[in-house]
Amino acid sequence: MNTIPPVKPPRGIKPTKETATSETNEQREIEKAKLEKEYKRSDQRLEELVSSHDQDLMEVMQIFSALSEKVTSLREKIHAVKENLNACKQLLRCKREELLNLWLEGIEHKQVLHLLKDV
Repeated sequence: MNTIPPVKPPRGIKPTKETATSETNEQREIEKAKLEKEYKRSDQRLEELVSSHDQDLMEVMQIFSALSEKVTSLREKIHAVKENLNACKQLLRCKREELLNLWLEGIEHKQVLHLLKDV
């Protein structure tokens, strides 16, 4: 069977709980200092990663921006095509009604001609 690996609690949760349950102010201050040191270290690591991948991030942002513009443009074109299709559909309905009326008129004229021939 597949076993799910244990999930680590988010960073800072365990020390925060320890800080809340600490007995003395001195212990709380020590825990607080550890937390601040860890947050500074992770912030510094994040800055290093961002700066080392700055060019990649800029390239990704430019690609995303270009794709976003294309998607927006294509959505507008699709909207225009849908509107044109609906207009064509409406025109076809009108033409169908017109053809039906002309066909019925043709039948009436044939009947009139047939009656006139009989007279």
